[in-house]
Amino acid sequence: MSAPGTSVTSSEPSKKGSSTSGPTGISHKIAEAASGGHTENRMVRSNPEALREVYEHWGRGDWAPRFAVYADDFEWGWSSDFPGLAGVYPDNETPSSRLRSWLSPWEHWECEAEEYVEDGDTVVVLTRYRGRGKGSGVSVDVEGAHVWQMRDGRAVRLEIFADRRLALASVGLA
Repeated sequence: MSAPGTSVTSSEPSKKGSSTSGPTGISHKIAEAASGGHTENRMVRSNPEALREVYEHWGRGDWAPRFAVYADDFEWGWSSDFPGLAGVYPDNETPSSRLRSWLSPWEHWECEAEEYVEDGDTVVVLTRYRGRGKGSGVSVDVEGAHVWQMRDGRAVRLEIFADRRLALASVGLA
C-alpha cells in the first residue's frame, strides 16, 4: 500500500522511513545511529509523533482539548462520505459546536489510531471508532481514516473519512 517516500507505522508513530516494533519502538536507534550515538538534542518529532497526544485523548473519548499541535489557521471537517456534514472549515471553538453536534447522539464515542501513513507533510491515520448510542444502547465499532496536512510540525488541516480507501486515494496513496 505504500508509495515511494511514504512511511507506514503501527499505532506507535515513528520517524519517516522507519517502522516500529513493539510498544516502545519510537526510532531512537535510527536517530542514535544517524547522530553518532548522541540523541539528546537531535531528536526531531515526526508528524505522526506530533499527532500522538490527539489520539491519546480521542482514544479515551476526551474531545474537549484544543491541542498545541493545531496551527493558528487550523481547519477541519468531514469528507463527502458524510452527507449533510461534508466540508472543511476554520474552527477556533473549543470544543467545536460542529463536534458537539456530531457527538450529541452518543453516550460514548472514541477514536483509536491503528496505523499512521506518512507522506511528506501529509499523514493518513487509519482509525477505529467505537461508541454507544444514547437511549438505544447500540454499540458501534467501525473503521475510518483521518487525513492531516502538516506545516512545520503543526496541523493545518484535518479531513475525516468513513472509507479508508477514499482517504488514501484523496492524497494519491491508494
